[in-house]
Amino acid sequence: MPPVSDLTSDLLGRPAIERQGPSATVRCRDGTRSVFPPPAEAAAWLHRIRAAEAEGAEPFALACFAYAQTVLSHPYNDGNGRLARAMYQRSLARSGLLAGPYLPLGPLIYANHRVHDRAL
Repeated sequence: MPPVSDLTSDLLGRPAIERQGPSATVRCRDGTRSVFPPPAEAAAWLHRIRAAEAEGAEPFALACFAYAQTVLSHPYNDGNGRLARAMYQRSLARSGLLAGPYLPLGPLIYANHRVHDRAL
């Protein structure tokens, strides 16, 4: 697997920038928002995924864990969702539950959102 920053940059189509300060989502319709841990606390997210892999966790649970660790740690300013989906697919592929990668539709939809929204 290429270094995570390289993979994230490829998914974004531009250099990925690691998050330096606090981060929070915008408020949802219900008024809630997610606040992510400071980067120093979130830094071990990849180590936690690798440790779970080494323990031989159940494959589907491991894929969900990899996804959740990536999203909840929010290591980059942008591209965290795309990276989380890639980590999920990577985990399923490594366990043999996924024969090959699937086309990520998110970037296609983001790039063509006006056409996509009209079609819906």
